[in-house]
Amino acid sequence: MADKLDQEAFAVLNAAATTAEPGETLPAGSDGGDAMTFEDVIDGMELLESREGGYSADMLFLGTEAKNGLVKDLSDRGTDLGDETIQTAGLVTNYAGLDIMFSNNNLLTDNDGILVDSEYFGYEGEWMPVSTDSESEFSTKSELVSIRWKGDWVATQPEAAVRIRG
Repeated sequence: MADKLDQEAFAVLNAAATTAEPGETLPAGSDGGDAMTFEDVIDGMELLESREGGYSADMLFLGTEAKNGLVKDLSDRGTDLGDETIQTAGLVTNYAGLDIMFSNNNLLTDNDGILVDSEYFGYEGEWMPVSTDSESEFSTKSELVSIRWKGDWVATQPEAAVRIRG
């Protein structure tokens, strides 16, 4: 279920982040096929800030390859990042006002990342909270579990997200 929800939420985020404003080229960053660096992140931040809404990124989502490149780049800069960097729930660190998070679900590939101004981007609507039921089957020694949730993700200001590439 978690993978399904990740894919549905990512579809909204990805559609917004890959839509260029007039006169823009996406993805931002070097797009040279090399590792993600903080310069690539800064390029994306500048692009996001130049948009009409005056957006300011506070979240950065990275795929596994981009996370590895960015952690190495920040470590080379003398920041306190190392083996203990990865925290709970995919949060790598907070650096320069960005919560840097990664996902290993293969939805972000090619050294890609997505910068988001979470204050303006959108929201998760929930009209039925998560509920579960379970039933034991003694004869088969199994447990049947049913999980229900109703909700959706909406990008109210999709221009508050931009895709970057190392």
